[in-house]
Amino acid sequence: MKVFIVHIGNYLLDGNSGVAQKTFAQASEMRSLGVVVETVAFVHHKKGELNHTQPLTIIHCASADPFPTLHEFLDVNVKSTDAVLFRYPFASPGLLQLVAKFGRQIIFEHNTIEQEEMLLTQRKHFKKLPFSLSPSYFSYFLRSYVLKQTWESKFGSEILKSVIGGISVTHEIASYERSRAKGYNTICIANGAPKLNDAIYPAPEFHNRLKVVMVLGNKHVWHGIDRLIEGLKRYRNAEVFIELDFIGFTGEEVPVVSSTDYYKISALGRYNPAQLEAAMQQYHLAVGSLALHKINLSEASPLKVRQCLMAGVPMVLGYTDTDVSNSKTLSRYALNVPADDSPLNWEEIVIFYQGLNTINDLRMKVAAAADEELSMRVKSAQYVKFIQSLMTGNAQ
Repeated sequence: MKVFIVHIGNYLLDGNSGVAQKTFAQASEMRSLGVVVETVAFVHHKKGELNHTQPLTIIHCASADPFPTLHEFLDVNVKSTDAVLFRYPFASPGLLQLVAKFGRQIIFEHNTIEQEEMLLTQRKHFKKLPFSLSPSYFSYFLRSYVLKQTWESKFGSEILKSVIGGISVTHEIASYERSRAKGYNTICIANGAPKLNDAIYPAPEFHNRLKVVMVLGNKHVWHGIDRLIEGLKRYRNAEVFIELDFIGFTGEEVPVVSSTDYYKISALGRYNPAQLEAAMQQYHLAVGSLALHKINLSEASPLKVRQCLMAGVPMVLGYTDTDVSNSKTLSRYALNVPADDSPLNWEEIVIFYQGLNTINDLRMKVAAAADEELSMRVKSAQYVKFIQSLMTGNAQ
């Protein structure tokens, strides 16, 4: 059996993106288990530049519709005993046609509740349209806001019923996928993180200064940046100064908040994986997403959170983490705050870290626990086991 890991789009061209980091680490760990793996990116014509040396087959699509090119590739290269691990690209007529022929070899990877994300995208597009009295304008409004119709609602169920199975990165997503396609064989395997290149160092000394970081790929409403900043505005503990850094943002992207006697906010811009790993050594705590409730999610398994924990950095989380929240070990190193719009209580965060600071070899213990439960080594073994069970007809 050979496994083709397939992506549509330019995500795998940028080795610094979270999608690329996960995919290449996943492929590497699968190979270490003796699986033959080929990673394939179907990229938009003449867009994007490769900035890494990871094994990657790049297929340029001649048009905006990638599915004829993808269909041809699978027809020529994929044997009946091979599996295609396919990051779900959202429903479309082209995808429906593809799974009609190759569905018994395709395993989807689901990273979001697709109908909700498609609706958000559709509504965002509608808001950009100039007002019109045309019937098509009001029809678009009716579909998007009243009937909640998308290609996911139209084609999604039939697409899922045509493939052999799927892997969802949260239990919440897995439940959603099963609800829209009765009998769909999907299991939950949360996101994993690549292994570190550098050794784990002891946590920085903590006296009267708490260094906190939030790592972001893009600026989205679900990060809850407003909760962080509004909480700092109310913070008045003169004994512990808060230094909050955003990695992934520029100063222009973060609301301007002047430093005070109690805190300082800095935007450090984008880091590559090596820079991020090195930077983690200087922080006491990291913050994960704080407003997933704004997009109707309560559970997630973000790569950024896993990278922080693999580096030994404890977390502040505003959601239920698929792995961390249910782990007797890892949950000790994560403070869960309410999943609402309330300003963050920084006094509570300071007290949380003061408690952690009494643990000997804190950083090493966090990293060891993360390696046992969150590493891509562990997750890839689960992927391989499930894929093999689907291809041999032994899936439960």
